[in-house]
Amino acid sequence: MATQDAAKPKHLKLFEELGQAIQRGTFVPGQRLPTEAELMQQYGVSRTTVTRTLRDLEHRGVVDGVAVDLVGM
Repeated sequence: MATQDAAKPKHLKLFEELGQAIQRGTFVPGQRLPTEAELMQQYGVSRTTVTRTLRDLEHRGVVDGVAVDLVGM
């Protein structure tokens, strides 16, 4: 299974990690997520990867708008 994870695109890995953090309650509705720069540093990914992940989370209704606030679930 480790090979499958290694082959997974970085934006999908980050999407899953942030989604799991949200489900665990690390981030709560109304709270801002870390900045793009903070996410880049924390996860060791590019700004493009972070931007794509945040856009995907917004499209799924997990985060809301430019401020990237969590929506209530």
